[in-house]
Amino acid sequence: MNSNKMQTMEFSKIVLPQFVEKVNEQKRWVDFGADNLFPEYLKSLINKSPLHSSIVTQKARMIGGYGFNKTALDIKTMLFLKNIKGDYDLDELLYRISYDLEIYGAFALNIVWSKDRESISMINYVDVSKVRVEAPDKDNKYPQLENYWVSDGWENTRKYEPVLYQGFSTRAKRKASQVLYVKEQRAGVEYYGIPDYIPGIRWMETDWLIGDFHMNNIKNGFAPSYVVTIPAMGASDEQRAYIAARLKEDLENTTNAGRWYINFVDNIEDQPKFEAIEMNNSDARFMLLAEQIQKSILQSHRVVNPVLFGIEEAGKLGSRNEILEALELFQNSYITPKQNLIQKVFNRLARVNGITDNLVINKYSENFRKVDTNLQDMVSILTADMESSQKFWLLVSNGYTHDVASKLTNYHEGNSLKEKAQQNPQVGPKPNQ
Repeated sequence: MNSNKMQTMEFSKIVLPQFVEKVNEQKRWVDFGADNLFPEYLKSLINKSPLHSSIVTQKARMIGGYGFNKTALDIKTMLFLKNIKGDYDLDELLYRISYDLEIYGAFALNIVWSKDRESISMINYVDVSKVRVEAPDKDNKYPQLENYWVSDGWENTRKYEPVLYQGFSTRAKRKASQVLYVKEQRAGVEYYGIPDYIPGIRWMETDWLIGDFHMNNIKNGFAPSYVVTIPAMGASDEQRAYIAARLKEDLENTTNAGRWYINFVDNIEDQPKFEAIEMNNSDARFMLLAEQIQKSILQSHRVVNPVLFGIEEAGKLGSRNEILEALELFQNSYITPKQNLIQKVFNRLARVNGITDNLVINKYSENFRKVDTNLQDMVSILTADMESSQKFWLLVSNGYTHDVASKLTNYHEGNSLKEKAQQNPQVGPKPNQ
C-alpha cells in the first residue's frame, strides 16, 4: 500500500428540527416536535435572522399594535376592554397574542370565571409556547373539550412541573381558571398551530450561518481554507484517524470560517506544511446567495412589497401611491383575516359578559389615504393666486398631513382664530379667562 494517504473528513450535516405531533401516552400530552421543544426552536429563529425578526415584529404591529376601536362604546364595553383585574388591558393583550400568532401560528389566553360562574372576571396572557395539548383518550380521539398542560420549561419537566388546565367552555365551568387555545387551520396539522413562514426556515438558518461565517472570517483575519500536510511515518490507520478526528473537532463549523484538509506523508523533513486554498468568486456567490435568502424569506412571509418592511429594492423608487396600494393589498389579503380571527375570539368572550357592542381592531391602514395629486398638481396649488389657508386645505383634502401642508404653505390652523380675534375683539377668550 502507498504510505502517503490523504485523509478525507466528512463534515457534519445540519439537521433542522421538524414539526411533528406525537401522542405521548406515558406523559399524557401530545409532543410538539420530536423533542417536544419545537416552539423553542421557532423562538430561536427570531434571534437568528434579522430580516425574519423585523418582518414578524412589523406584522404583529399591523395586526394588533393599534388596539381596539373605542368609538361609540358603552361603559360596560369600556370596562371589559380595561380588564381591570387582569395584568394587562385588552389592547396590550391584543399586541402580545398578535406577536405569538406570527411566531407560532397560535395564541393562548387564561380565562378566569367569576365566583358564581356567570361572567368572565378577567383575561390573562399565556405564552403559547408553554402550552401542550392533553393526550386524548384512545376511545375518544376527538373530544369536544381539549385540556391543556402548561409548563414554564418543557426542557426540564421535573423542575418545571406541568399543570393541567381545563379548556375554555361556557358549559363546563367546574374549574374557574381555564385556557383558551386558538390556532390557524393548516393541512396535516391536528393539535397545534404552525406559522405561515415554515417553508422559509432553511433560508432563515442560512441567513444566520452566513452572518456567523463572515463574523468569524473577520475575527480570524479572513483565513482561507487549508491543506495540512503532516509527517506520519509508520502511523497506523487508527492513529491517523484519531489525528483527523481531533482536528475535525477543533476546526469544523462556521465558527472557524475555513475548511481544512489533512494529508499524511512519510517525510517532509518532519515539519507540518500548511497550504492555503484560494476560493474563486466567493464574493459574487455570497451576494447572489444573500439576494436569494432575502427573496425566499419575504416569500415565506407572503410579503407583497418589501418597501412595507423598510426594504428598498435596487433601482426602484416606489411612489407614495404605490406603497399605499401595496399596503392595502397586504391588509386585505393577510392582515384582515388575522384580525378577523382575533376579533371573533374577543367578541365571543364579550358576549359571555352580556356585551352587545362589536369589538373591532383598528386597521393599520386607517392612518393613510391615497394621494391622487402628483408633483405638478402640488406645484400648481402652491403657485396659484389664492390665500395660504385655501392652499393649506387643498393639500389636506388631497391626503397631505396637516404638518406637511402647514410647512408648504406657511399657514397654521390657529391663524384664522387670531385674525378673527384681531378684527373682532369679542371673538375668542377674554384676557382673564
